[in-house]
Amino acid sequence: MLHSPNYTGIFASVITGSFDLASRIDETDPDRDYRIDPLVMLYGNVIERGDAIAYAPQVTRGTFRGGAGPDLVVGMAWGDVWVSNDTSEAYGRALGLPYSPLALPEPPAVPLRFVELATAPWPVSGNLPGGKSGTFVVYDPATHAALRKYSDSRNYQPVFPPYVPQAPPEPIFPTQLAQHHELWSELHAAHFAGGVVTITDPYGDADPETGGSACP
Repeated sequence: MLHSPNYTGIFASVITGSFDLASRIDETDPDRDYRIDPLVMLYGNVIERGDAIAYAPQVTRGTFRGGAGPDLVVGMAWGDVWVSNDTSEAYGRALGLPYSPLALPEPPAVPLRFVELATAPWPVSGNLPGGKSGTFVVYDPATHAALRKYSDSRNYQPVFPPYVPQAPPEPIFPTQLAQHHELWSELHAAHFAGGVVTITDPYGDADPETGGSACP
């Protein structure tokens, strides 16, 4: 939460004010970041009893599913001002997922900024333990609510820290909602159909009439 421009505004003062930490924390300095302060870590252990990054490797290994991991796609909105990109990228790395570049009309210059992931070309199939399929994708322009909103806005600059507000907020349209839905609906349908799943790039499906993406 404390690497998110919006969640930091909601929760940071509760933590720093309660323990008088504000003067010793600087999220732009790796040596003074929230996540390495002992009192912040203690606070986190109380209110957040588990870290998804810690148990993520067990998900893809299927440790608690009888050794059968899932077919899996993790999607990230580049510049997400609610769940920060460093968090999402670290989660993808912990899951052991590769990165598959979507054929975006205007992809970000640096899609992954915080971790290194192996690159998996499309289509992706049978690349995870047990013959399961999975990859990490980056959408842009998109927002945290892209799975449910066709139009949205970004109220902070997408590269942070520091957290720089955008007033008025930057309109994001479209948010790639159609491509989100196509990718995950096809993944779910293929998974429940049985067999080895093949995951394809939703931007690579050509519309026979226009020659462009089949998604609006």
